[in-house]
Amino acid sequence: MSFSTARKYFKDILTAQGFDEHNDAFDDQNVPQTGLAKTYQLVDGNISGGPANQRIHNFTYPIAVKLFFNQYNKNTSEVIDEAIDEIEVLMNEFLKSRHGLVIKDVIPDGISPPRPLSVSNDVVVVYELNFSVSLSCLFS
Repeated sequence: MSFSTARKYFKDILTAQGFDEHNDAFDDQNVPQTGLAKTYQLVDGNISGGPANQRIHNFTYPIAVKLFFNQYNKNTSEVIDEAIDEIEVLMNEFLKSRHGLVIKDVIPDGISPPRPLSVSNDVVVVYELNFSVSLSCLFS
């Protein structure tokens, strides 16, 4: 079983692009407001099954990539412009055709508009990138 391959795929690309992982898997309200300029959090969706033969099963694994951009000492417009540039680079990396035996395809489902982390915290700008990852898993 190789569901973890999908998460590792995104983590490797985000780390290579200079993002730090926010390790709290469920709460995004405690993202540091200082120190980290670019942080991410992966949120798993409901994995659904698809066609299968005797040993290989296909799955669709929805993954949301939350990106947090710290705008400390910057104005919001400048941070949004920088974030859009970063997202373009990330999308190019995520969608490159370098999938293997497990990951068959990475399909972009959408990008949410920018929002503040919370009503009381407009220091951090948040974007959410949504993907459907097609997986083929070999069962013995």
